[in-house]
Amino acid sequence: MNRCLFVIALALFTTTIRAADPPRVANLTWLAGTWKSPAGEKTPSEETWVAPTGGSMMGMFRMMPGGKPSLYEFLLIEDDADGVVMRFRHYRPGMVDVDKEPLILRSTETSDKRIVLEAQGNGPLKKIVYERESANRVVVTVDTTRESKPLRLTIPLERTPPK
Repeated sequence: MNRCLFVIALALFTTTIRAADPPRVANLTWLAGTWKSPAGEKTPSEETWVAPTGGSMMGMFRMMPGGKPSLYEFLLIEDDADGVVMRFRHYRPGMVDVDKEPLILRSTETSDKRIVLEAQGNGPLKKIVYERESANRVVVTVDTTRESKPLRLTIPLERTPPK
């Protein structure tokens, strides 16, 4: 009898401490769409994400100072065994490579309003946070370094209605 109670208690204990399921791309439906800098931003930018499908989302970003593209990013968010991973590369106009390899970030937090992605590796990029302030406003915060000094970029984006 005591052995039976021990086995039941052990089963209940291991069930309650089982690790939570890792975050999934499907939690990021709120990010899908086209987002642009509000009028009057110093460095206008635009970011577009397709809706999650098959455990992935594709995105693109472009920076448009003076109304002309100066930087592009092609982005991919995917599910893997450990959760959500983002890979992206930078390009200059003419699709000139800036990065030799994709930059890789792993999610440390994923919810219906926020995703925090921590850089993997020792490069200047440290962290990217997408935070939904409302249905039509997202703020992207990028923590990086420039000339060995910490730099935080804050990019407010507003949803553009579909055409």
